[in-house]
Amino acid sequence: METLLSNATSSNPMIEKTLVFLLAHPLVFIIAIIWIIVWKGLALWTAAGRKSIFWFVIFLVLNTMSIGEIIYFICIKVIEKKEAKKIV
Repeated sequence: METLLSNATSSNPMIEKTLVFLLAHPLVFIIAIIWIIVWKGLALWTAAGRKSIFWFVIFLVLNTMSIGEIIYFICIKVIEKKEAKKIV
């Protein structure tokens, strides 16, 4: 494992800087993981509830720091509000 890590960091200084930063600031990593899990969970739950298989698979496979999930979640909420107004 150490050899693999040292090979990866020696060939890419950006990876080395990232690893050094994360080791020095583990709270940033923990917050990022929580952020991703919450938004990914909300988007997956919403997509599954709406039976949107396409979006469910996209969110399950791709990881974009939850930007796509947040946009989807906001757009779906806007659409649901418009649909609710049409019904009333």
